[in-house]
Amino acid sequence: MKTIKNIVLLGVVSTVALLSCNDDKIEPVDIEDPVLQRQSSTPVIGTVNLTYQEVFETSYEGLVKFIVHLEGEGDLTDLGHSILELNHRRNINVIKCGEYFSGGTLTISDDSEDKLKGDYGTEIFKTGDRYSINTTIKGGTGKYKYAYGNIRIFLNPDADDTYRAVIKGKIYGIHVHDPSK
Repeated sequence: MKTIKNIVLLGVVSTVALLSCNDDKIEPVDIEDPVLQRQSSTPVIGTVNLTYQEVFETSYEGLVKFIVHLEGEGDLTDLGHSILELNHRRNINVIKCGEYFSGGTLTISDDSEDKLKGDYGTEIFKTGDRYSINTTIKGGTGKYKYAYGNIRIFLNPDADDTYRAVIKGKIYGIHVHDPSK
């Protein structure tokens, strides 16, 4: 008999609890989510003259490695006056008469000193004396912290130790600084 009373009592308590529930709606919380502040794609197009530096790194078992640094300034659409830096390794296999690239990184700094960063690993393709580099953007600093996208760079030799870089790509996730915060 006690079991039946407990079941009935439990049913009454559950019913009272359900009927006394407040039907208030849950309001969304206003948070600063950088993902929500993203703009649509930003085109990155322009031409930059780069100086070329190559430094011997090491040599072993028929492989000669160089560290390559290219740097220059120019105007890029929607980013303004920018400094472009490319760094990678150039590896020459003297036994197999081959050349390949590795460890590529890209940095684009704008006038506000925010930096857009990316990499290109082995994504360098050579045709004659011209190169094309496919870079993947993976964030950066300041307004580029959450940026992502792809930029393709075409390098054409210009004069001794200089290249003209033609840049084309799209970046997503750029947000503008609010100096009042």
